[in-house]
Amino acid sequence: MTPAGAPPDAVRPAATVVLTRDGSAGLEVFVLRRVPSMVFAPGTTVFPGGAVDPTDRLPVRRWAGPPPSWWRDALGAADAADAAALLVAAVRELFEETGVLLAGAAADGPVTGLPAGADAVRDGLATHRTGLPDVLAAAERWLRTDLLRPLARWITPPGPPRRYDTAFLLARLPAGQDARVLTTEADQGRWARPVDLLAEAASGGIRLLPPTRAVLLELAGTSSLADLLAVQRAVPVGPGAPDGDDGDGPVPPGARRVTALATRVLAPNPGPMTLDGTNSYLVRAPGAATAVVVDPGPDDAGHLDRLVEGAGGRIELVLITHRHPDHTAGVDDLVARTGAPVRAVDPAWCRRSDPLRHGELLQVAGTVIEVVATPGHTDDSACFLLPHDVLWPGGGATGADARAGSVLTGDTVLGRGTTVLAHPDGRVADYLASLDRLAALDAGPALPAHGPVLPDLAAACRRYARHRRERLDQVRAALDSLGPAADADAVVAAVYPDVDPAVRYAAVLSVQAQLEYLRA
Repeated sequence: MTPAGAPPDAVRPAATVVLTRDGSAGLEVFVLRRVPSMVFAPGTTVFPGGAVDPTDRLPVRRWAGPPPSWWRDALGAADAADAAALLVAAVRELFEETGVLLAGAAADGPVTGLPAGADAVRDGLATHRTGLPDVLAAAERWLRTDLLRPLARWITPPGPPRRYDTAFLLARLPAGQDARVLTTEADQGRWARPVDLLAEAASGGIRLLPPTRAVLLELAGTSSLADLLAVQRAVPVGPGAPDGDDGDGPVPPGARRVTALATRVLAPNPGPMTLDGTNSYLVRAPGAATAVVVDPGPDDAGHLDRLVEGAGGRIELVLITHRHPDHTAGVDDLVARTGAPVRAVDPAWCRRSDPLRHGELLQVAGTVIEVVATPGHTDDSACFLLPHDVLWPGGGATGADARAGSVLTGDTVLGRGTTVLAHPDGRVADYLASLDRLAALDAGPALPAHGPVLPDLAAACRRYARHRRERLDQVRAALDSLGPAADADAVVAAVYPDVDPAVRYAAVLSVQAQLEYLRA
């Protein structure tokens, strides 16, 4: 709970342990389901953890592993004392909630836990009658921080009544110990593979907070627990900022921060097909020294100046959602200015790097970006999931919840209107499958390349799919009236009688794609 006298939006330090083991089918993690009566995240599937308690700041007499100064640097803590408190809190919360204790009779070797009275000790810790450092001192046990690895750091963005600066730490289940539910805050605990938990979340079977999903996404691509634990990692910082400035960073003129990780820079190319213009995006974690540009947009010197300025002159990577010139014309000028590599699905638009692959995880600009192939608008269309992201207060959309990050949708999902299927490489079957794929991400806001931010990507995908099927019904009806051999121009006249002449060619392309689909 928030300490008495603290501001309602005060950020509390907290720690979470991602407890792992090698299962018969691969890496498994231990998760808890919070009881429905909890004020914060009821019914949500989480890793064991909680806020730092004042007793966690008591001195630790027997400390095994990297010193607090190392953890200070690894976690970005304010000082060594704060880092030590995070490690103590992590071990204490894991012990309170699961019975697993990362402590032993020696500084190395077997992790033996407590000699006796573990239940009474847990009760004393949970009720704050004693602190873990005193418990370990009385039992002559070493705190085994050598068994933990820094994994991630998440800071709750402004807005919620409770905010936490949470260190995520990785640990292997010690031999001879087992995890079980020992807290009244959870009604279920289990081991599961990260990929299975993600699939359950996608089907609506469980609910994950964005930090949990982001960690699971990263672990899902890991085949070896030993290799994972061997890595000493730079900790990515999730939404919010560690220095109290909320991580705004440089925002160039004409730009708007729309999520915790993304700033939209509107290009000066409005038109019937581009709406207000192309939305280029700068993506970076708070405090990151570099940024990623998604869709440089038109070859407009002023627009490219704003992108470079917003990135502080350091663009680590350029990503392309698809080949159309309102997204790509500025690529070569931007590369000439910055030397940044460019990646796209279409090799023709790659510069100094390789084509993108579906499911690829990019660790860039202090965060993680997942590549999601979404053919349909064009055959090279891709979207980019930011699993660490949340909607930014005042970012231009309302009604979003805290689900699983944001998605940069290119032209696959627009902020207004509907998407053109650019026949012949734009195909209806591909597009409907891509909408299903995006909806299954269970993400929060959609960040389109044209138009405003949409608060609920899944709802937008369902709306788009419904519209596309209604259009197919209209085309079928037109063919029934005009004859099965009717061409696209005749069908457009029947289905789009009031279409603006400036965008009629786009209607023809979409109808051609629909005719191909119906005649297949």
